[in-house]
Amino acid sequence: MDGAAPSNISISRSEFNIVCYYTLAISGQPHPALLDPYLCTHIIVGFAQVKNSTISPNYDNETKVYSRVIGLKLLNPSLKVLLSVGGPSDIGGFETVVLSDQSRTKFVNDSLCFIEKYGFDGLDIDWEFPSWPISQPQQRKNFTLLLKEFSDAIKRSNHSILLTVAVAAPEAIILQSYDVAEMAKYVDFVNLMAYDFHMYTDVLPVTGPNSPLFSRPADAGYMKTLNTNWSAYEWISLGMPKEKLVVGVPTFGHSFTLVNEDNNGWNAPAAGYGKIGSQGFVTYSDACLFISRPSTTHVFDDDYKVPYAFSGQEWISYENDESVLMKAYYIKENRFGGVMIFSLNVDDYRGNCNGQQFSLTRKISNILSMS
Repeated sequence: MDGAAPSNISISRSEFNIVCYYTLAISGQPHPALLDPYLCTHIIVGFAQVKNSTISPNYDNETKVYSRVIGLKLLNPSLKVLLSVGGPSDIGGFETVVLSDQSRTKFVNDSLCFIEKYGFDGLDIDWEFPSWPISQPQQRKNFTLLLKEFSDAIKRSNHSILLTVAVAAPEAIILQSYDVAEMAKYVDFVNLMAYDFHMYTDVLPVTGPNSPLFSRPADAGYMKTLNTNWSAYEWISLGMPKEKLVVGVPTFGHSFTLVNEDNNGWNAPAAGYGKIGSQGFVTYSDACLFISRPSTTHVFDDDYKVPYAFSGQEWISYENDESVLMKAYYIKENRFGGVMIFSLNVDDYRGNCNGQQFSLTRKISNILSMS
């Protein structure tokens, strides 16, 4: 890729952050050479782990990938590249980090050295989740202390290092895990994981939308909170400034196996994950192939503002052009801090769906890049 910006992407950025995760743990990831340096304002490379209160890459060649992604800044000097530590598979790492003054200091100092060594622009902390599922108020408090101590160390370093946090969307986790108003003092922004609201579980074996923008009139009680709009405004009501709230949009979906193929709408009984994707996790490319089948019916819900599709007993909730555009306009009109896209890996990076690489991300980026 040469240094010229693609003709359909404006490199004159507005105030919105366009934060894109690029995850090394997902198989079939696009090579860094396929990444468009003008598509996102920030690329977050994930996920390194935490071992003995210090950052530990997962793979032997992981640091080489770091260098290649950071090298995109030679083409677009305004691009910021951060490292994400933790992730959904992190067990115990941050629990150990926050235990004491000494372990927090070690993590902060070692992390700053790691960031500077490889040339990252900042650190994204993805702890899923402090003080959850078992309430541990001291752990919640110590997590906030970690952010404060990291922020203070950045100021002392006189370097322009970003500190961000990936945060939960469900009400119960928000209230138990985070002191939102205090966090807001120390982070540059938070990345709201506004997805995985519904997936197949033994506890709730019914179909549902992965990332609904709004609720439906039929939703009641707790179910009325399981949507992007409710979660975003819950964070704001608890003290996170709008400009620091970066709203997540997935490029993946979830699959289900219907109990009865004739009962195929929302809340239809499901027997398990679908055959599409891996353990119910569906990439956008998977979704495109599924909806292209002559036997597949696809429906766009005007309340949730997301589509679903089914064929026989196979059922998926996913994102399409219409749903991500609605989310992009929603973020823009509500003046949030921007969008977080999870992830470049599971967007259609080969361009198989419509001939355009990273097509969902590109549509979002185009909207939020326009002044």
